Amino acid sequence: MTKPGDGDDSYRVNGAGEMLVFSAADFEDFLVPRPDMLPVMESELKAVIHHLVEHRWPFRLHATYNETIERALNVYEEVNREIPFDGLHWFFDHCETITDRNIERVKALGGGIAVQNRMAFQGEYFVERTVRSRRNARHRSAACWKWVFQWEAAPTQPAFELQTRTFPSIGFITGKTIGVSVLYPRENRP
Repeated sequence: MTKPGDGDDSYRVNGAGEMLVFSAADFEDFLVPRPDMLPVMESELKAVIHHLVEHRWPFRLHATYNETIERALNVYEEVNREIPFDGLHWFFDHCETITDRNIERVKALGGGIAVQNRMAFQGEYFVERTVRSRRNARHRSAACWKWVFQWEAAPTQPAFELQTRTFPSIGFITGKTIGVSVLYPRENRP
């Protein structure tokens, strides 16, 4: 079986992700309601995470919503008690609605958060669907931004590497979309 590091300069295996199991696949289409993860998510995800940690494979999981992040972290913490992550590289992609509590849980497990510039382009839909439609809905806090900027650079996905890095920087610093909607209030910007 292949392992991280196998390959050459053209194609090298770096780890596993971003969809580790279909039952944990939330998505970022803010024109439709947030998906509810299947009840089998934890058992399916645990089997995969256990295997990856056991074989020391770095991994990443696409997680837009805090509801998914919360459940995944429960699995990660359970696996970590059985087989310590012990410095294994892992992260969540996106985390648009992560809570400060879950940021602390990610940190405690030695994980990371990878952000990208899509909110500059989809921010109006996000605000309409997620923030305005749910009384207690929220998006990334200042604590998240400060921590993310210590660890990750945006954009994160290879498909987005072709885009200029101007848009992510403008969105992160101004808190606005390219349509000039305010996404992040002043206190939630880096």
